[in-house]
Amino acid sequence: MNFFTHLNYNFISISRKAIDLVNPLGFYLISILIFVFFFGLENNNLVLFLPAIIWVSAFLANLLALDKLYSNDYYSGVLELFLIDKSVGLSYVSAKLVYYYIITVIPQVLVSFFVGLVFNLSYKLAFILALSLLLGNLLFTILGAIVMAVLVNIKKSNILTSVILLPLFIPVIIFASSILYAASHDLNYIGSIGILLSLVFILAPIAPFAIYYALKLGYEV
Repeated sequence: MNFFTHLNYNFISISRKAIDLVNPLGFYLISILIFVFFFGLENNNLVLFLPAIIWVSAFLANLLALDKLYSNDYYSGVLELFLIDKSVGLSYVSAKLVYYYIITVIPQVLVSFFVGLVFNLSYKLAFILALSLLLGNLLFTILGAIVMAVLVNIKKSNILTSVILLPLFIPVIIFASSILYAASHDLNYIGSIGILLSLVFILAPIAPFAIYYALKLGYEV
């Protein structure tokens, strides 16, 4: 099975359980609205809080979505078959990363762009917000996929997942949220984008191998 076969398999699987697609996006949007109403719609500093609100919501929504990343394949026994051959396993892992990014991150980015416009961000700032989410959530995807692979054979690992992922995600949140803050104050934000891109280029090539061997280890312990 090649990369595109695995990718098609994932899309067919999600079409049969659409609730797994709707839940993270709905949770993400509701979280943003709750925080916004908490701070107050009339708050003049809402634009300052908006990056933090969106990134906290993105973190929580990713925790919800990552919990289902491998679990269905693991408990059905399909995952073990995919991992028998290394080339098939790496194709499966790579396709899973792309699939997760498409069905979880892209909808969040689109929602965030329009949320930014609704709460008085300019088109430029809304675009920069979307760009920061594209990069930051790509790191969320890679780091989260590695951690979930390590924890694949642990039932009800939500608390453990949060404890492990939070320290990994905090630097991403800081750099990504600083992009919009710097752009809104006419400061240089290219450095923060460069740091996120550097992390992506470092982690992306090694992530499939790390995930594959972590999943293999889950069947051996």
